[in-house]
Amino acid sequence: MKEIKMLSPTGAIGYSPMWEKSLYEGLEKGVDFIGADGGSPDSGPFYLGAEAPYGTREAFKHDMKHMLLGALRYKIPLILGGVGGIGSNRQVEWTLDIIREISKEENLPRFRAAVIYANIGKEYLKKRLLSGETIKPLGAPKNLTVEDVERSKVIVAQMGIEPFMQALDKDVDVIVAGRACDDAIFAALPIKRGFDPGLVWHCSKIIECACATCVPHNIADSVIGTIGDDWFTIEAAGSDRVASVDSVAAHTMYERSHPWKSAVPGGHSDLKDCVYEQINERTVKVTGSKFIKDDVYTIKLEAVAWVGYRTLGIVGLRDPRLIADIDNFLAEGVEKVKRAYRNKIPEGKYNILFHVYGKNGVMGKLEPQDKITSHELCLITEVVADTQQIATEICSFFDHEMLFHPYKGIISTAGNFAHLNSCEVHEVEGVYEFTMDHLLPISDPIELTELFPIKIVEIGKGNLKEVE
Repeated sequence: MKEIKMLSPTGAIGYSPMWEKSLYEGLEKGVDFIGADGGSPDSGPFYLGAEAPYGTREAFKHDMKHMLLGALRYKIPLILGGVGGIGSNRQVEWTLDIIREISKEENLPRFRAAVIYANIGKEYLKKRLLSGETIKPLGAPKNLTVEDVERSKVIVAQMGIEPFMQALDKDVDVIVAGRACDDAIFAALPIKRGFDPGLVWHCSKIIECACATCVPHNIADSVIGTIGDDWFTIEAAGSDRVASVDSVAAHTMYERSHPWKSAVPGGHSDLKDCVYEQINERTVKVTGSKFIKDDVYTIKLEAVAWVGYRTLGIVGLRDPRLIADIDNFLAEGVEKVKRAYRNKIPEGKYNILFHVYGKNGVMGKLEPQDKITSHELCLITEVVADTQQIATEICSFFDHEMLFHPYKGIISTAGNFAHLNSCEVHEVEGVYEFTMDHLLPISDPIELTELFPIKIVEIGKGNLKEVE
């Protein structure tokens, strides 16, 4: 092949329902496959801990339906990774259930799907650690320990291109993969067909968030990447957006700590010598991308542990005297809680956190502006505790006490808080924390096959049959 054309219709399946108009406009341009990512840990540990989808089931089903119908109609592969939110085994099965449902409702002809799992067993990791092996951190503060493994609720590994390439060897129409490097979803087929890895990985990185790389930005609109022998191009699939040199170059640096190095499983892209060229009003051409192979192949481990239950209080503050004294006011509130519950609930059973929007609610201790210039503040009180009952009781006590609490210069007798609604505190989702953000060395390619097992199923009219 002299070139390969790939279509990315959404930056996260079901996150924001895709614009199917641009998907079908892109398919009319003769693409070779559709790729899409289901989510990532960008939003924190909750989605992995709860094994919850990024968006609603209805939005996820909407995106799946149009991608599936488009791929089968045009007889091109549909390659999905990180399905269900972050791609745990449970989320993979959830995705398969939706695909079966679509198949039945749309009376689809029978098709073959490869299912790739990404959960990692605790015993496997403990065995490697107990043998004396060191598993180094990527973003975590320390090397992985057996205790980290034991605490973890769900453990996934981020697959690279190899499991996708193995699945493509099995003559399938659809790939439904668990946790995966976003770029690998798009890179596997072009690299398998012999295209330059430097161009492939760079192009894949740019298009994995769909039209976030075009203007106006929208991750729910389709983008097309086309790879040639020493170049690739980026263009919006639909007629509503355009790719520009600025937008494509900017998205190259999206989610990267280094301006021209982009790490993926097995190596990194070196983009220092790239040239971006506007070849027409809608399309950007890129040359000069290189790929540097790692000496040791590693895959990223991701895992979370349960921390506790959470209750929130959300109020507005408008009195300038209270705003000026907010730090003392909150500190006095915490002391009130400690005194009231000293003999009832040990302090280690709960934690009180404050998010003060209008002061430092976004950046916290990193906020460089120390003077409050807002005429009003939004105070979110967050209580995390061992039980929901404790979280709600502490949050409610704080809210009720501080509604009447005096502060410097106060001229009223009550009403410090303007509550968001008449329900003063809100029990919300539980709290998780990351226990793994580490790099697992892989010395034998066979180990990748064992870590990311593949099964082949046939799906049609709502039925699923495992065939391999």
